[in-house]
Amino acid sequence: MIRQLLIAAGGIGSRMSDSMNPLKSKALIRYEGKPLIQYLLESASESGFQEFFISVNEHNKKEIESIAQLVGLPFKIKITTETYRSVPGLFVDDIKERIVIACGHHFIPSEHFYLLQRASEKFDSVFSAYLDPPNSYGKNKRILAYDISKDVRFEMVEIGVDDVPSPHIYTRTPYIVTSDMIKQVKMEGFQKAVGYYAYKHWENGGKVTAIESKMPPEFDFDPEFERTKRYMDKYFGGPN
Repeated sequence: MIRQLLIAAGGIGSRMSDSMNPLKSKALIRYEGKPLIQYLLESASESGFQEFFISVNEHNKKEIESIAQLVGLPFKIKITTETYRSVPGLFVDDIKERIVIACGHHFIPSEHFYLLQRASEKFDSVFSAYLDPPNSYGKNKRILAYDISKDVRFEMVEIGVDDVPSPHIYTRTPYIVTSDMIKQVKMEGFQKAVGYYAYKHWENGGKVTAIESKMPPEFDFDPEFERTKRYMDKYFGGPN
């Protein structure tokens, strides 16, 4: 079982409105009075993770430290001043053979962590896959997945955003990657995110799969956060 979880929580959510993101930290946006990163930490703790690595920025470091302490988890925090691509490299010396990577503002139910862990018994790397998710701002390519199955080698295709069909299945976080993939990101100057190297591992014949995600993908814009809220309302049986 993979015991380590890396959480990227250093972004400021610059594409969101001040009303939705008053603290300039998507991980600290609240749902029902509790910050999103706390839901993530609690779900991960319930799922058996034992070591937590969290990238933060200068202005949210203190509060995220307090939340992790409240949940009662062993954690290590480092400040990131660069892009998401550089985050895994902050902890490369701490990571064992494999690790799960997630975003600090992403609500991930324990059921999904369980599915990731189960898939990791047969595969080196595991993506989460979403049906017709919105395209993220500022990126010009997507990795699409076809024929997702635990029994067959599924297909992955790197494609330009203008050519993305509908419907489509798109790979995204949370995902399981190897320490070697993270080392490669660092060695090549953080030109690509670690998920790209998991894709290259698949392309070279490595054991990679994707699992269906019931929850929405992590969000960048206000309407996407509203989608997350609707999912959490349903998951928890409606707002209190």
